[in-house]
Amino acid sequence: MERFTISLAEELAREFDALIAERGYENRSEAVRDLIRRALGAQRRHRQPHAHCREHGQGEPHLHLKPRR
Repeated sequence: MERFTISLAEELAREFDALIAERGYENRSEAVRDLIRRALGAQRRHRQPHAHCREHGQGEPHLHLKPRR
């Protein structure tokens, strides 16, 4: 696994820690990985709408529900 370091303003770090607690993440690394995965997934879907979900056929409307933690 690759490591990197980021710097955050104190207020942003406090807000992030509150988000971590609210969503039940074990630690900051887990939360950052999830945020990156979500951002990359959203970018892929934006580039190719419905390509992520071939089982729905030729781009027919559908709804994806994400479970809450």
